[in-house]
Amino acid sequence: TAENILEKDGHDFRHFTSPSVISGLKESIRNYRGAWDVYLKYENWKSRYVWEDKIREAGREIVTVAEGISKSKGRIKQAAIRAARNTLIVSISMLVVGFFTAGLFYYKMLIRPIVNLERHMNKITSGEFSFIPIESNDRELVSLNNAFNSMLIELDARQKRFIFQSEKLALLGTMVSGVAHQLNNPLSNISTSCQILVEELHETNDEVKKELLEQ
Repeated sequence: TAENILEKDGHDFRHFTSPSVISGLKESIRNYRGAWDVYLKYENWKSRYVWEDKIREAGREIVTVAEGISKSKGRIKQAAIRAARNTLIVSISMLVVGFFTAGLFYYKMLIRPIVNLERHMNKITSGEFSFIPIESNDRELVSLNNAFNSMLIELDARQKRFIFQSEKLALLGTMVSGVAHQLNNPLSNISTSCQILVEELHETNDEVKKELLEQ
């Protein structure tokens, strides 16, 4: 059975040991078979006794080589497991670093510009007009940023026009108030003189009436 296994799957054992060891194992098995063949030919136990030692020696050689191959296989398996574990650790580490780098890139390219945009919008609601700096190379965000800056320019121009119109209206109101005040004083005097004249029209002499009319 061992010979058949070595003949059929001997190339697989080369992963764990050298070809010379496999050849030596095959030779040991042949010697073991040959010793048994000779041993069984003899019926005298004294003759067999000599070959018993040879059989045991050949058997020990087979066991020793087989155990060496088994240990070598075990070491190679352990080394493969360690290599796979190290590869897995390195892969996970690279994956974590990749995710972190991608997250940092995503934050830099998308999140931070949006947060900056929101901060400037809050400033605008409080009445502070300041242009939004472009902190991203993303085409959509750049376009959005330019649109907001254009809106700010228009809002600033409209606010200035509104303030100018308000100042003109305030100035006009001041002027109208001044003109009304200037007209009100002489009109009040005229009204008072007319009321006195009406009340004393039949009781006042012509000199007083003339004075009131002149006023």
